[in-house]
Amino acid sequence: MNAERWARLKAALAEALEAPPRQRDALLDRACGNDKALRAEADAYLAAYDTNTFLEQGVADAPLKTPSLKRAGPYRLVRELGRGGMGVVYLAHRDDQVCDREVAVKLLQPGLASDQIIERFHKERQILANLSHPHIARLYDGGQTEQGAPYLVMEYVEGEPIHRYCRQRGLSVAERLRLFQKVCSAVHFAHQNLVVHRDIKPGNILVTADGEPKLLDFGIAKSLSPDPVSPITMTALGRRALTYEYASPEQARGAVVSTASDIYSLGVLCYELLTDRRPYRFPNRDERDIQRVICEEKPPRPSAAVAREPHTGEPGQDEPADARSARKLSRLLRGDLDKIVLKALRKEPERRYASAEQFSDDIGRHLAGYPVSARKETLFYFASKFFRRHRWSVSAAAAGAALVLGLTASMTVQRQQTLRERNAKERVAELFEEIFRAPDPYAEASGWDRAERRDLTVRAFMDNAADRIERDFKGEPELLSTLTAVIGAVYLNLEHHDQARPLLERALDTRRALFGEDSVEAAGSLYKLGLLLCQSGEYAESQKLLERALTIQTQRLGEAAPATVDTLDTLGLTHYYQDQYDEALRLFDRSLALRGQGKSPDQRKLGEAHNHLGLIHYRLGHYEAAEESYRQAVALAEQSLGADHPRLAEFLDNWGILYRRLGRYGEAESLFNRAFSIRNNLFGPETPPVAASLNNLALLHLRQKRYAEAEPLFRQALRIREQTLGPETRETANGWNNLAMVCLRLEKYADCEAAHLRALTIRRKLFGEDSVYVGASMHNLANLYFRWDRPAQSEKLQRQAKAVFEAKLGPDHPNLAHSLHSLALLCHAQARFVEAAQHGREALRIREQALGETHALTVETAKLLGEIERSLAGKG
Repeated sequence: MNAERWARLKAALAEALEAPPRQRDALLDRACGNDKALRAEADAYLAAYDTNTFLEQGVADAPLKTPSLKRAGPYRLVRELGRGGMGVVYLAHRDDQVCDREVAVKLLQPGLASDQIIERFHKERQILANLSHPHIARLYDGGQTEQGAPYLVMEYVEGEPIHRYCRQRGLSVAERLRLFQKVCSAVHFAHQNLVVHRDIKPGNILVTADGEPKLLDFGIAKSLSPDPVSPITMTALGRRALTYEYASPEQARGAVVSTASDIYSLGVLCYELLTDRRPYRFPNRDERDIQRVICEEKPPRPSAAVAREPHTGEPGQDEPADARSARKLSRLLRGDLDKIVLKALRKEPERRYASAEQFSDDIGRHLAGYPVSARKETLFYFASKFFRRHRWSVSAAAAGAALVLGLTASMTVQRQQTLRERNAKERVAELFEEIFRAPDPYAEASGWDRAERRDLTVRAFMDNAADRIERDFKGEPELLSTLTAVIGAVYLNLEHHDQARPLLERALDTRRALFGEDSVEAAGSLYKLGLLLCQSGEYAESQKLLERALTIQTQRLGEAAPATVDTLDTLGLTHYYQDQYDEALRLFDRSLALRGQGKSPDQRKLGEAHNHLGLIHYRLGHYEAAEESYRQAVALAEQSLGADHPRLAEFLDNWGILYRRLGRYGEAESLFNRAFSIRNNLFGPETPPVAASLNNLALLHLRQKRYAEAEPLFRQALRIREQTLGPETRETANGWNNLAMVCLRLEKYADCEAAHLRALTIRRKLFGEDSVYVGASMHNLANLYFRWDRPAQSEKLQRQAKAVFEAKLGPDHPNLAHSLHSLALLCHAQARFVEAAQHGREALRIREQALGETHALTVETAKLLGEIERSLAGKG
């Protein structure tokens, strides 16, 4: 290829590589015209670019044909993997019986064997020998071929360049950032070992199939330690050992590099991972223009770069989906991520992050919702980070604050009285302004130092609010009861029941004294306190309070009033959790009928009513009715709440649980993944809603016998629930039960027993001895003891579970079939064939009726019954 043709090819490729991937074909068509040979070469180079560095080479450095080599010492060369400016990399096998593994062998390119290059090649070997890190490709060996060419033997990394890995899998912004943090850890480790990489780019970072990045190619790395070897210098940019798309300004100028140069290259990489673009466009490949762009031009903010995607639709048409997604991505990048990336891309090395670790830490703070060091510390910024960090929980606090202001405004209008010589609305507004200033490090606030205020939790925030209200409004019982009720309701929404209960009880007592036993205000407090007791598992007490509230609200507000129907719904839940399904079904049916009255029924509340009906039908084994209820609940939620509301995620989960029970695993996984995506985006990873999604996905994997995938998800969900909800809740008990089930499949019997016993203890405390939940724990523990060759314990527990299911669920419920199947299995193992056959036939009848003849559980029972009957025939 002559110089003119090579220059034309480089210009075409440079333009294509700057464009989004879907626009590259059109750009190459225009640049190459009718020259099919040039276009074919461009396609080949573009495909190889991720692992090659041809663009920074001059014509003399264009890829060379390598002489036919078959061996490098004891290593048999299998095929070429790629080549860069200095070496050719082969897949190789060591076949001298010392060891047997695939490796990557890097050979010095023919024609480059000058003393300086050979010296640099040996230097790479010395550098790699000192770097042992999980995200850096390891050096195994080195030597010289028979022809005298030096080679390195390295870990063979089978993977994709990091930017392609992210694109092809459609990784979210958060997933890309977590992957990038692993790269930062590798770079930081190299820096700690006094090594600067100097060529960080996607082609030098491969991601394996299990999602682990590996940093490669320290061929132009520089040691920061005193080195007797004289440095290698290259004067022309086209000859400088760097990839200028990722080069720092000091590298472009040929100045001395430091760890700050790698920070800059990491910034370019982060920019590209987030936007699928690079921060700079080079108008041509003239080295002076390239140097000017890198050293002088300010890169656009990442959020602005993705927002530039043009609207390609015709006038009057809907905006294309990719344009809408570009706007959404722009919003995600705006703010913290803009600032973080641009800090790494500062022209002045001293203004960048001081280390790759600091760069990674700022990303971690952003992902966790904490303020980042790259942004100016203002009141608005710290307050906004505080609320975003706790979106799941602080929404309740925000609603509570709005309610307080609205209530106090109403009280002021109605009574026109002065409280402590000020308007109540002004006083409450002032109080909440002071409370909400707590996260501001510039504000004077007692109780915390400035560092504590920076990372203030919602719990501490609400505790402060409760203390202030109690102190400032102590002598004003009417206003104090309103504020106390609101703060108690916020604690309830946050599931901090220990803090909510005394506040709600105090508000109830005060309202009864001020407004009367049968007042609407007292009924409102009865409802909130009943809701708390229902969530805490005190169902009998909850039922009493809710029935009293319902009586008052029906008399004072009417049966169809929203507050009355809310109480009716919650009362139905207390019956549901006490296994009183007929009464729960009656209440939910009534709630649905009342919510559907009128010309404009509340679609959101209708969706909740359908979801509750689905729960009951599912529990009763009415699976077709449950499916229809969940379908309507989801449709109503999508219409009234949108596609990313947490209530929708709950309905999707319940629908997925039904499909999991029915063996429709593909549909179940789709619903679970959608629910997980909503919750993870809204709440963050360490929250109870996300734990619920992890648990449901793990249960699905358990059903699919994907045990190795299920166990870590169960453990993660349980850890989150214990930390956020407490060690003795319904959800935590479910977590222990589910962990035990996967331990059983993995034959970790001791772990399984401990987990089942923990679940059983919590459930007995919460629900009582004859609860369906306790029956489920006894059934599961009995199955463990059967597998563990402890038949007496197994049979005793299984019969207890069977009795609970018969009493609570009736003679045709699938849960009863589970116990009957297990008893048939146990009796068959003890040669009690007649009894085994009785249990087996009854289990098969129930499963055929409830699940259908083709369901996996039905087939399992039919197979067992066949074995039992053959045993009976053999005995006869």
